[in-house]
Amino acid sequence: MSPSTIAQFKPTLEDACNLIITQKRGNCLPICVSLPADLLTPVAAYLKLTNGAQCRFEISSSASDQTVKGVESFLLESVVAGSHHTHYSFLGS
Repeated sequence: MSPSTIAQFKPTLEDACNLIITQKRGNCLPICVSLPADLLTPVAAYLKLTNGAQCRFEISSSASDQTVKGVESFLLESVVAGSHHTHYSFLGS
């Protein structure tokens, strides 16, 4: 069984679209999915989410006329002190 057949996204795509349309407060909405830890590591999920891109961003400086462009993304993990197991991972791009 592949991860896509067992993953349940919350809210669903239909519900997410309805929320964005009815709330009229922007177009950023957190989406949650729970996956068994043995199918995909947090780092592998992050690389898939970002298409393997390195951490990139955009900084503009009027003083130096330099601009760095890219994509913002993050991977946050919770770890209990002394434990090597991750309990929660938060990814975004």
